[in-house]
Amino acid sequence: MENFQASGPGGQKRNRKFSAVRITHKSTNLSVISTETRSRSNNLRIALKKLRIKLAIEIRGPNISLNRLKIALSNPMYPLWVALLFDTLWKYKFRISETAESLNTSTGKLIKLIARDSNIWKTINYNRENFELKKLTFSK
Repeated sequence: MENFQASGPGGQKRNRKFSAVRITHKSTNLSVISTETRSRSNNLRIALKKLRIKLAIEIRGPNISLNRLKIALSNPMYPLWVALLFDTLWKYKFRISETAESLNTSTGKLIKLIARDSNIWKTINYNRENFELKKLTFSK
């Protein structure tokens, strides 16, 4: 973990304090940064959540079984849900209908769950392009 001064919005105090946080996972060399708030402890909490989600997206793990498909973004189990989602997406080459069927849900419901997190949405669309599939679209 590393603290540093961040530039950007936040007023005069932003540039005087080492409140920004960078966390690097040594085993995988994955790194995340949080500069959202002027509080070091809040940035640390946000960075840890980002790192867990990034690890879930990037690292394939053992099979995960979750009782509920829809898990709140604030739930500590959310990164495990993301890992399960990406394992299933890779299995079906990012085809949403087959992934939804495997997860016992509808295509529309799965797209709504995915749309909650913009980083996951972008990653899925990037991988869909690699498989020559159309980008997902969603209007609220």
